[in-house]
Amino acid sequence: MGVYGCSNTGDAAMHVLTNRPPALSAVFAGCFSWHKYDAFRRGGIFAQWGTGPSRTIEQDMAIDPVDGDEDKVLLAEAARQHQEAPALFDLWSGLPFRDSYSPLVASRFWEEGSIARYAEQIRLSRVPVYIQGGWFDELRDQGIEANLNIPGSRLIIGPWEHCDDGDFALLEEMHRFFDTHLKGLDVGLDEQPAVHYFTMDPAGEGQWTAVDRWPVAEEGRTGFTLGNGSLSPGPQGDWAQSFMADYSVDCPGYGSGPRAQPCHIPGAGPSFTGQPLAEAIEVTGEPLVDIRVSLEQGEDANLFAYLEDVAPDGTVTVVTEGRQKLSLRATHEPQWTMPEGIVWHRSYAEDSDPLAVGEEVRVRFAMMPTSWVFNPGHRVQLTITGADYRERVRSPEEPPTVRIFGRAGQESTLSLPIVRNP
Repeated sequence: MGVYGCSNTGDAAMHVLTNRPPALSAVFAGCFSWHKYDAFRRGGIFAQWGTGPSRTIEQDMAIDPVDGDEDKVLLAEAARQHQEAPALFDLWSGLPFRDSYSPLVASRFWEEGSIARYAEQIRLSRVPVYIQGGWFDELRDQGIEANLNIPGSRLIIGPWEHCDDGDFALLEEMHRFFDTHLKGLDVGLDEQPAVHYFTMDPAGEGQWTAVDRWPVAEEGRTGFTLGNGSLSPGPQGDWAQSFMADYSVDCPGYGSGPRAQPCHIPGAGPSFTGQPLAEAIEVTGEPLVDIRVSLEQGEDANLFAYLEDVAPDGTVTVVTEGRQKLSLRATHEPQWTMPEGIVWHRSYAEDSDPLAVGEEVRVRFAMMPTSWVFNPGHRVQLTITGADYRERVRSPEEPPTVRIFGRAGQESTLSLPIVRNP
């Protein structure tokens, strides 16, 4: 038997795998969560694009019944039970920490509902797994982490949104996978590298690359130091910039569904911009933000970081993003395999450490993975804000004033995984 799913059903397919049913021989899963806290409260912030549908009994009753239930008796019972289930918004908003307990479901939902908790069962099953992701999906990091923790798994990431595959022949790729593991046919799949990813560029073109494993950076990380509005490979002088979080931010035209992506909002926070590039660079992997901050007002803040491509005509394209709540800045050794160099935040309730006004701290967090070419003449830019239009519940309720600074021995930096000059 083979199982397929994407998004919610991708989670379901992976949870089937954790139970190790003897008939299961292959799983193809896309856009699922490895650990639900990191997927839906990333950085300790509730800024998820969706929390599932809220449906009426009438809407549920309009669904075609299963075979043998033509009079919809079973469907009516399922619809009634559906109404009694807690809404995901209520569940997720009530779980601020990774170890939070929810009385709505009588469990520590983030832990008990995450396949990461059952990683050893997955590995013991030895069932082949093929993972699909998209560079414009908020769960793209989750697929990469699953790939790193499931030996022998395959991974494909394209320039796609949530559970999308553009004009790529994904159905045919699924057939190759299931033909290999359900029918025992030799279609050449096992001879190919395990990871295929698409590298994007500002012109809307790009190319596919096949590698044996993630991460793929050959030249290591390149560090850039933040200055007073600048981004430089070399040292910068002492500087500081303050800004108040703008809770009125919006991103017109991006909607509230799976297409919801971050966008550059001039004036929402300070930007740090590099010089025009003399030659193209490819950034493939997880950028790292390492900044020094303090609060001039408030006791907590949500920080959002956007890696951006600034074209010669001034057009700004958001390449990828990261986020971190200041009070949950403490880092720990990860509980599973992560991409090399990535900092991990345990985010238990006991890790919460609100700031005193004027207290200076170091905040480190990873951005979401990407694969992007910055062309000659373009500039690399990092923008920091204190709010994002996708936030579902804002905490703190009052917008704080954040100060970002750098000085000798306490630099604020951006680290990029430079793969090559294409």
